[in-house]
Amino acid sequence: MDPFRFKAVLLEISNQLTEDQLSKVKFLCQDHIGKRSLETIDSGTKLFTALGERGKLGPDDTELLGQMLQKVGRDDLFQILDAFVTGSRPGHQDDTENGTVEQAEFSRSGSRSGSRSGSGSGSGSIRTLRESSDTTINSEANQAPQAVQH
Repeated sequence: MDPFRFKAVLLEISNQLTEDQLSKVKFLCQDHIGKRSLETIDSGTKLFTALGERGKLGPDDTELLGQMLQKVGRDDLFQILDAFVTGSRPGHQDDTENGTVEQAEFSRSGSRSGSRSGSGSGSGSIRTLRESSDTTINSEANQAPQAVQH
């Protein structure tokens, strides 16, 4: 997973935590971060850095932070973190009933256009597959059910 994007997600979460919520999250971290260290932490970013230094938080290890966000009543921030983990958009649910599922198609190089590197030449491409999903759903809907032979 992209470490820069992970830090951007942590920054977004940190910016949205109130002082009271940060205090509650720090309380929940007492088993993972010593009391002296917790006393010097005055922001979410510092807390997340301390958790990362102790191996409790990383791009591939977000479970503890997710649990803490839920415990302090910030399901919205949990959704942002979960979206990073799953690679989806926060709060996005697929609407399969209406045939409007959107999926990302990866280029042959395996990269997404949203995470280009280099000169920005556009080596990766993402395209919405709405049209192909609609076509598949419409063609399936127009077919008569097949009789089952016994």
